[in-house]
Amino acid sequence: MISTEEKKETIYTVLLDNDNEESELNNYSTGKLVHLIQTICKSYVGKFTVRKEESGYIYENGTMRRNNSFVLNFFNADEETINNIAADLCAFFKCKDVYITRKEEYRHIVKDSI
Repeated sequence: MISTEEKKETIYTVLLDNDNEESELNNYSTGKLVHLIQTICKSYVGKFTVRKEESGYIYENGTMRRNNSFVLNFFNADEETINNIAADLCAFFKCKDVYITRKEEYRHIVKDSI
């Protein structure tokens, strides 16, 4: 039997960017970084995702700087919790800043049971 439901969720996206030379994001393997990020996040919330992305910045002189970035999504957390997570990540990895976006989204969930 198939059932469906609509669910409204608040989704916060946090961008943790390797934006300076002193960043600790330069000093660990991707696997270790994901583990450290997950350890910090799970002390606050139960539902999140983490993915690694490569980003870049092109300076006025045409040179490009490549960064290792991590994108984290949090579902149905409150703003204060997200700000605390972002502050901890920023401090732990010695990043200049962490970017946060928020959106409301409707999810259509399909379930099938025998």
